[in-house]
Amino acid sequence: MPLSLTQEGISCSVGVERKHIPGNLKPLMEKGLITEGKAHIKGAAQRRKVYLPTPEEREGARAIRERVLSTQVL
Repeated sequence: MPLSLTQEGISCSVGVERKHIPGNLKPLMEKGLITEGKAHIKGAAQRRKVYLPTPEEREGARAIRERVLSTQVL
């Protein structure tokens, strides 16, 4: 799995310190929007926690992405 699915990767992507990531992920997990697991990360010696959208949320995100990419901006 890529580093971007870990707390470290998420913090780099959104520009927030890593210590703030768990508190922001917890409500998303409670709502069932993301799941937490452990996986091997490229370049890391140990498995790390990774955060993935649930299958339903992944489909919703894919639909939004397709709609945005098909929109023409003048």
